[in-house]
Amino acid sequence: MKKRLPIFVTLILTFALFQAKAAGITDNMQQNSFKKSAHSSEEIQMQKIAFYSQELKLSQEEAQIFWPIYNEYWEACGKARTMTLRSLNALNKATGPESTATDAEIERLTNEYFANYKTESELPAKYFEKFKKILPIKKAARIFHTEEKFRRMLIKQFRNKPTQTPQSK
Repeated sequence: MKKRLPIFVTLILTFALFQAKAAGITDNMQQNSFKKSAHSSEEIQMQKIAFYSQELKLSQEEAQIFWPIYNEYWEACGKARTMTLRSLNALNKATGPESTATDAEIERLTNEYFANYKTESELPAKYFEKFKKILPIKKAARIFHTEEKFRRMLIKQFRNKPTQTPQSK
């Protein structure tokens, strides 16, 4: 159950994002936060490096080897997630009330979604094999717990951060 909860939450958030986008809500949010996003992204990346290095107790030598592989993993996860969401969006459109998709097309889109989802879900195990070659097994195993811990920390930061209201014109 605990393993499925993050997937369930991700699917719910994805659905909510698609609904918000369809309603045009996110357009104003993006325009208002565009200037801050690059700066925030850099800050988050710096926080992430410091947090992971501290949590995993990485030596300087370990960090030099770890970060290129972890960044490769993170990029692969992002690409896989994008593919999963695209296939889910295509499936959603194909099963919508105005769709003229055939049963065969819907089945193909469903299978494509499952294949993308499977690829995405296999990445942690694939990269764990790489991590344990460069780090002690305990540190390699803690990477995924550290990711979740960092994610929770960011969520708390964003919840506690005062929001700015859009300026009226």
